[in-house]
Amino acid sequence: MNKILISFILTLSTISITQAENHAKITEQQAGSSYSQNTEDTFKNEIGNCEDPGVLMLRATVKNDISRSSPEKASEAEALMKEGMKLCNENRVFEAKLKLEDAKTTARAGLVDGEDPSITKVVVDNNEITKEEKPWWKFWKD
Repeated sequence: MNKILISFILTLSTISITQAENHAKITEQQAGSSYSQNTEDTFKNEIGNCEDPGVLMLRATVKNDISRSSPEKASEAEALMKEGMKLCNENRVFEAKLKLEDAKTTARAGLVDGEDPSITKVVVDNNEITKEEKPWWKFWKD
């Protein structure tokens, strides 16, 4: 009985610690944090003076893919994204786009479910009536 109780307590504490670490990562960008209170500094640090819409759209795509990617690929993609934004701030837009494309490819390679987000799934239900079945309103005819 004591062994079961001790193993239950250890399992519960491990889960609690893991959840606490995840909570710290999630709350970093929530309202009231230093991340959201210094929006101009955050904007300057992440985007700077890059005004190319193509680069900014690629950055948004990479950020979206990073949030769904495995931790290893996400960190690689984030490093590539930062390099790309640095290149854009130096007015090297073409090189920045190439670097961001690499970041997008890296982030998509580590997608958790292994699927390409650009492909949408179509679910089709087969609701065909068999020849033996009759519609409900024709119950009086053979």
